[in-house]
Amino acid sequence: MNKSLRFISVLLILTMIVSSLTACSKDKKETKDDVAVSAGQNGESAASDTKEPIQYSVLTVFDETAGADYDNPNDVVSPAIKEKFGISVSDVTFNGGMTPIERINMLVASDTVPDVVIVDNPNIAAFYETGAFADLSEYKDLMKNTDKYISDIGWNRLSVDGKLVAIPGDMSGGEIDLKNPELADVVNDPYYSRPGNWALLVNESILKQAGYTVKTVSELQSELDANSRKITEEDIQITPSIKTVADLETLLTKVKELNLKVDGKPVIPLSLPDWGGFHMSVLSAPTGGWYCNPDTMEVSGFLFNPGMKEFYKTWKNWFDKDLIDKDYIIHKGEQYQEKVASGRVAVVFPGGIDLATVRASLKEQGSDLKVIPWPETSANSYVDASFPCGFKNIMINKNCKDIPRLLEYFDWFQTEEAKDLMSWGPESAGLWEIKDGVKVFKDAEFANAVISNTKTADGRGAEYYGLVGKDYAPHAKATLCAPAILFNEKSVDRSYPLKMDAYTSSYAYVSTEMLNRDGTVLPSAGEKSNTASGYYWSVIKTTKIASLLSTKSDEEFNKVWQEILDDFKANGDYDAATEEMKAVFKISLGK
Repeated sequence: MNKSLRFISVLLILTMIVSSLTACSKDKKETKDDVAVSAGQNGESAASDTKEPIQYSVLTVFDETAGADYDNPNDVVSPAIKEKFGISVSDVTFNGGMTPIERINMLVASDTVPDVVIVDNPNIAAFYETGAFADLSEYKDLMKNTDKYISDIGWNRLSVDGKLVAIPGDMSGGEIDLKNPELADVVNDPYYSRPGNWALLVNESILKQAGYTVKTVSELQSELDANSRKITEEDIQITPSIKTVADLETLLTKVKELNLKVDGKPVIPLSLPDWGGFHMSVLSAPTGGWYCNPDTMEVSGFLFNPGMKEFYKTWKNWFDKDLIDKDYIIHKGEQYQEKVASGRVAVVFPGGIDLATVRASLKEQGSDLKVIPWPETSANSYVDASFPCGFKNIMINKNCKDIPRLLEYFDWFQTEEAKDLMSWGPESAGLWEIKDGVKVFKDAEFANAVISNTKTADGRGAEYYGLVGKDYAPHAKATLCAPAILFNEKSVDRSYPLKMDAYTSSYAYVSTEMLNRDGTVLPSAGEKSNTASGYYWSVIKTTKIASLLSTKSDEEFNKVWQEILDDFKANGDYDAATEEMKAVFKISLGK
């Protein structure tokens, strides 16, 4: 072989090697300083395993536009992660006002699906059906750190037709696998709050005026400051107690009869956002969404669920008696916020408002929002569907060439090494020091801000440096585009005396018990079920419920109710959705 041919052969071989090491992104910007290090399965880094730097692009369906955290000049976390792995995020695409399905269909049509897609769990089946995403089944063993926290039911919820198509992105709406012996100590960990969903709140001042006695939030806080402990049933109960739906109606009636006014406007016994009725329906029904009777395996959803007609009859009765805010169906967020913050609402459903701002306003009025238990019902209700794999999930473009490396990288985020870096920042940032054998922040005011989810006088909280907060929320570009921490044994508050917050602890105590954990309540999990869900939210919730509440007699109510069910079947693809969900429930219930 002559020298020219040898030279060409060497070039071809080198080209093939470089191509094989190229990962996801088609448009990478590499520098000689980009050195990748692969993480071991126990969080130890294999420093000798250097690889070419890669960048990956991202679509998130959870943000309409880029928030400040995506381009934070003070972010100390993302550079440290890039230095360690040689992996970084290039472009991030946002939803831009579209539905997730609209956005992904547009990207598929233009062949511009990003390398990584952060999607809500109900849409993973529909996304996978586009043909754009990888089957990750063969790579599951690479996710050993993640697997520790996810139950079999959780992994099943990430599968389509027996194929693993997504990985957990967070643990919102779900719970880590506390049945795993490796996590036995977590159950009694005072720094771990089990995830929850919704709870009912009551304006303390109005509650007292209605003749109820209550341990106020401030009184409970004083007790916890003196002796940190777990919340008990006694802490959240009021007298007389709200044990049944009838008890709740009695409270609402007493408030109505007081004829209270704030700035000349009447106090409303119960108010909620326009979508709140879906969740309030658990006063009689097992869920507002999809349900499966575990004995008969009969599947139903939305208005077809057992107990749902009973709920709406009660709801209509309350509506007619002015026990419910009659404007709730057309509520805008700012309208609801103003009503609650001004002290004009007695019982509050907490969605759709800035509770920190609301509580600050009520405290200025000498009141606060007290968390109370949900009434017990014959339905043994749960507030909402649970997501044992988290509500946010991560899917990977099937054309991503180095999926194993990317999954190992994502799995590293559940190691102690990663959690320490995300919670405290790298040593080079100079934020922390070791004092008496304990890692602490050098700035005591900043430490208090991180622990209490507030900010310093000059406006610094965890997000200022891109650190994760007490609520595990990511605030760095690298962490926003990767799995969130599922359980944080390296959290900042562990280095300081335990301080319990009365409100958040009470809320967690009540709402966590209302999450479904037995597989009988699920979100939509396919194209048909998502179509039915979309019809419920876009048509049934917005117009049909209003027509039901405006009926004038039981006979008319029954007639309109049946018309709504018939319309749902005819136009919401309900029967096909039910058949689709039967297969999903067989997985979740192990049938």
